[in-house]
Amino acid sequence: MPEVTAFAMAANRDGRLELLAIAALSSKSGNFHSVVLREGQPTPGESLGAWVSLGRPDKRVLQESWPPALARNVDGRLETVVATSGGELWHSWQRRRGGQDWTGWESLKHPPPGGWSPHR
Repeated sequence: MPEVTAFAMAANRDGRLELLAIAALSSKSGNFHSVVLREGQPTPGESLGAWVSLGRPDKRVLQESWPPALARNVDGRLETVVATSGGELWHSWQRRRGGQDWTGWESLKHPPPGGWSPHR
């Protein structure tokens, strides 16, 4: 079981839950790095499935103290936003509504002067 430092949960349009987590994983060399993991329910009300890695944006270091944002778009696809330790925001989303396949990470460009803050 990975060490989870932050998480978010949202429901697909059909009621199945998706859990996203920032988790520390160890590499073969013994170093730790954070990635975004996801697991979802196969059908509403069932136990969550196995963890699947969504990776990390462009090999950046994730801001572990900020939970990922996770919400459903108007078209029904879930989308997540995570922050890096440098204050950059990145997003990924389901390729199709309720699907298991997610896009790669895309940058939301540079933070405003002074950076992002979860308390603003």
